[in-house]
Amino acid sequence: MVRTLTRVTIHDLDAARARGLADRIGDELGLPADVASAIAPTARESDVIITCTTARAPLLFRDFVAPGTFVAAVGADHASKQEIDPILVAAARCFVDSPEQALASGELHHAVAAGAMAPGAIAGRLDELVTGAVTGRQSADEITLFDSVGIALEDAAAAFAAYERWESAGQDEAP
Repeated sequence: MVRTLTRVTIHDLDAARARGLADRIGDELGLPADVASAIAPTARESDVIITCTTARAPLLFRDFVAPGTFVAAVGADHASKQEIDPILVAAARCFVDSPEQALASGELHHAVAAGAMAPGAIAGRLDELVTGAVTGRQSADEITLFDSVGIALEDAAAAFAAYERWESAGQDEAP
């Protein structure tokens, strides 16, 4: 399922930084972009949640996330970082870019360490999902989570795919 974004809401401990990003999104993408003062109510209303922080303790919990939500956990790229509560990770259909790296430093690492999830309980790798080797969301109510620990080759491939798509659309200026 591909979701069309209709609005964006940003939360940051620095409200001015959040406002700046919201303004930029509004200007560059033409999407309504708001700033949230709290995570929980905004998360409950969101179909897509992206976390990209330097948090060292969970800030997104299971009861903050509605059925059918997609969560992209990007910030936990070190064993000392954590954004997502292990209960939420265990409740979601979880995909990773690298099982080995996610077990060492991602949200999966914390879920396994907390005993909320078994190491082999991931649904699959991102490359398997993209090629259809594993199934993505299995029901409209299923929460899905991508635990990104940062694989440079995948980042480069995604950038190249985005560039090719932009180029084939006949754009005049670089994105």
